[in-house]
Amino acid sequence: IAAVFFWLSLQLQESTLVGLAGIIMWVGLFLVVPWIHKRSVGWLWLLIVLGVLTLATVIMFGLLANTWARYRSSPWDRDPTAYHRQLRTLYPLLWPLTPILGLFAVREFWRPASFCFVVVGFGILAHSLAGVQNLRHIYYLSPFLFALWAMGLQATIPTVVESLRSASKATFHR
Repeated sequence: IAAVFFWLSLQLQESTLVGLAGIIMWVGLFLVVPWIHKRSVGWLWLLIVLGVLTLATVIMFGLLANTWARYRSSPWDRDPTAYHRQLRTLYPLLWPLTPILGLFAVREFWRPASFCFVVVGFGILAHSLAGVQNLRHIYYLSPFLFALWAMGLQATIPTVVESLRSASKATFHR
């Protein structure tokens, strides 16, 4: 049933592929590579060589030329900072704290936070380099970004509250 919904979303919006690429990147980095590395480093090198050969074949035969042209085409000038500016305007408190909250979230909630971090990071980077920047193209990243912020806040707020308590006791109870 998931495949049907994926196919439907792909028919409605091609940016679904960017989200899928972010998920594949996370699965590769955090599940496949450690699994292979536990077995033998030779398997890891084999995977890297196969990946490079596949990429070289795709580039050499121009299999992605049409997709790359559509990805980079734009009826107006491209602005790689567009999403940063829009997110900074929409979320002036949380957006600048995203890297710090992301690191705290990854420290406390390794798997879910790393998943959100990779999907959001790759998605924003890929869409920022694309030809057309529009906020609707990154709507699908919102739940992952909000989850990352929530995990980061969950990891930092108790420490901040305890620090403020001890600082206020030291300051006001002399």
